[in-house]
Amino acid sequence: MFNYKFTIFTPTFNRKESLYRCYESILEQKNKNLEWIVIDDGSTDNTQELIQTLIKIAPFKINYIFQENAGKQSCWNRAISIAKGDYFIGVDSDDCLAENALQLVDIYEKQLRKKDIIGLRCQSLVKETNAFASRYIPKNNEIANWYNEFFSGKHGDKIDIFKTDIIRTLPYPTASDMKFVPELYFYNKTSNHNYKFVYLNIAVGVSFNDQPKITRLSHASKIKHCKGYFLAYSSLLVDAPIIQWISSPLLLARVLFRLNQSVFYLKENKLSSLGNIKLKCACILIVTLNKFRK
Repeated sequence: MFNYKFTIFTPTFNRKESLYRCYESILEQKNKNLEWIVIDDGSTDNTQELIQTLIKIAPFKINYIFQENAGKQSCWNRAISIAKGDYFIGVDSDDCLAENALQLVDIYEKQLRKKDIIGLRCQSLVKETNAFASRYIPKNNEIANWYNEFFSGKHGDKIDIFKTDIIRTLPYPTASDMKFVPELYFYNKTSNHNYKFVYLNIAVGVSFNDQPKITRLSHASKIKHCKGYFLAYSSLLVDAPIIQWISSPLLLARVLFRLNQSVFYLKENKLSSLGNIKLKCACILIVTLNKFRK
């Protein structure tokens, strides 16, 4: 049952200083029919004290959950399972919402009612440059699946307003030895399940470059998180339509390189799950070759 129109979800780990900025951007939204889920992934910087203070003064519901460090995807899965908003928006703890971002749903609600539409895929504005973070800028109001974006070769961060009931059916895989899975795993699955986005060239989020790059998951270690990278790239290779790979040989080469790289690191790390890696790789290779034969 959904009690709110929006669920804003923020995973955080030792981001107390920038977290308040995120809160302020939610506070400034005209539409207060929302909840803010903050999942603290094991912070040690007094994040809890900050949030407890905000809970007392916020004009909207704040649901704060502390957990032992398990990774962003674990936080995401937990959030979508308890979300009480019709629409779900992920806002990183060092980013914020743009002014009146939530109003877009009212404008595009008719399109969002379509069963195959998973949400609005919008632009994120980089504060320091005042430019969009993503180089993929299609026609405004274009309806397409994520494969169009990925195979364009024009990448970069965007921000989504999802329909909560749909993304609940597409959780990330998690394991004790896998604390990070690249987001392309999730977006690949949205396309594989035939869901589409309404693409909007409107800034819904604002990103900042005032945090050390090493703390951003976009720079996550491919050695430390090799299992997640393997899962993401192997599923993309198998799921994406063959015609897309044929028309994008450079992307195919890049994905094959990343896949091979993750397999190498898996061997180096000697993970307990390595017993099936060779079999998985063989299966992926067979499926891929069969695709090209067709």
